[in-house]
Amino acid sequence: NYTTVVTLISIFSLFSSYVQKGTCYNLIKQSEEGKSSMLPNGDSSIKTLIAIGSIGEGKSSLCNSLAGKEYDDSEFPIDGTSTTSRKKLKWRGNGQNVWLIDTPGLFAQSENEENKALDSMITELKKNSKVHVFAIVLNGSKPRFDESRKQMLRKFKQMFGDSFLDKNTVFIIANWHYDESSCAKRLRIGQNEASKTSDINKTLRDNFGVRNPKVPVIFLDVQHQKEESEEKRQFQKGLDELQQCLNTFQSYPSSSFRSPLSF
Repeated sequence: NYTTVVTLISIFSLFSSYVQKGTCYNLIKQSEEGKSSMLPNGDSSIKTLIAIGSIGEGKSSLCNSLAGKEYDDSEFPIDGTSTTSRKKLKWRGNGQNVWLIDTPGLFAQSENEENKALDSMITELKKNSKVHVFAIVLNGSKPRFDESRKQMLRKFKQMFGDSFLDKNTVFIIANWHYDESSCAKRLRIGQNEASKTSDINKTLRDNFGVRNPKVPVIFLDVQHQKEESEEKRQFQKGLDELQQCLNTFQSYPSSSFRSPLSF
C-alpha cells in the first residue's frame, strides 16, 4: 500500500545518505592522509640531519656552515644553548631541501637539567618521523677519544637505540685545519685522516660492538679561509662526502627514540 511504499522510500533514502556520508568520511580521511604524507615530516625527498655531541665540539658552527652561513652566525647560536634548533634549509651549494637539527651539548649543566633539555630534544626530534644522518661532531683540536666521549656515545645509544651507530652515523671532525702549519704539526705526531678514521672505528668495535666495518669519518674545517685554495677544496670534499651519506643512507625511524627521563 501507499504507506508501505513511503516507508520503504524513506528507509532507502536514509541508507543512501548514510552510505554517502561514510564515503565522504573515507574520502576526507584519505585526503587528510594524503596531505599528511606530503608534509615535510612525511616527504621522503626531504632528508634530515641531526648534529649531536658534547658541549664545545662544534655542532652549532657546523650547522651554520651547512646552512651556508659563517660558522659563528646566529642561524644556529653557538652560545652553548640548551634548546634544540630545528630548521628546514637549503643545503649549502646546490639548494637541496634538508631538515637540519642542532641539539644541546652534553655535559653543559647538571645531569638533571641536561636530562630535561634532552627530553625536550627528543620531543622535537620526533616531529621528523625519520632521520637519515646522525652527525656526531668531534673537535679536531682534541685528539683523544677519551672517557667523556665514550660516555656520550653510551647515552646516545640509550636514547636512539643500539643500531643507530651501525646504520646512520657519521663522525664529523670539526676544526681539522688544512693550513701548512696544522698539516706539518699532524705530520710530526704521525696523525692524519686515515689514522683518525682507524682510531674511531677501532673504538666503536672494541667498546660499542659496532658491526659496520667502517663508519664514515668526515673532516670539515668550518673555519677554513676562503682565499686558501687547498682549505676550500678540502672543505668542499667534506661537504660532498656528507651529502652523499645524507642521500644514500636508509632512513631511521624516530618512533623508538627514548627520553633520558625514562631510563
